[in-house]
Amino acid sequence: MFAGPFKFASGRMSCYIAEDEILLQTYATGDPLTVHGNNKKFHYSEVFKLKRGSGKFPDPSFSYIEFAQDPSVDKIGNTYLSGQESKYGSSFFMVTPVGEKTFWKEPYNISNIRTLVASPRGSKIIFLYPADGTKYNDGKSAFGCFDIETSTWIPVDIPPIKSSTPIVIESVK
Repeated sequence: MFAGPFKFASGRMSCYIAEDEILLQTYATGDPLTVHGNNKKFHYSEVFKLKRGSGKFPDPSFSYIEFAQDPSVDKIGNTYLSGQESKYGSSFFMVTPVGEKTFWKEPYNISNIRTLVASPRGSKIIFLYPADGTKYNDGKSAFGCFDIETSTWIPVDIPPIKSSTPIVIESVK
C-alpha cells in the first residue's frame, strides 16, 4: 500500500505515524539502485515519511539529525531515533509532533545500535547492540533499556536458557 512504484533495496523499522503515512528506514531503493541515505545534503538520514499512494519518493526526514535511523513512535506521536549529535556523538533522540528535539548521549560502552523501539507511553527505549566482546557483524546482540523519565541506562540480562520454562502453545481451530 505504501510501496508505490518503489522497489526497496533495504527497509526496516516501519511504523505508522498516521492512518495514511508511515516512517521507514531505508538507504536505497532499487531498479535502478538509488542511494538516498548516503546523501550529505540530508546529513545521511535514512528515515523517510511515506504517504499512501504517493508516486514520488520523498527526501529523507529528520535530516537535522546526522545519521538518523531506527525510527519508532509512541502513542502521542513523539518519534524516537538514533543518530549523531554534533557535539556529543552517538545519541538517542526524541522529536515531538511540533518538532522539538531532545537527545541523550549514549554511554561509552554502548555503540553501534542495531535497532530500537520506544514503549507506547514513551517512557523507555528498548534497544539491541553488539554484545560485549563481539563485533557488529558477529550478529550477537545484547539488550538495553533507556529510562527516559530518569535518564538512566539499564542493562537487560537474559537468563540462561537452562533456567527457562517452556510454554506450550496450542493452536485453536
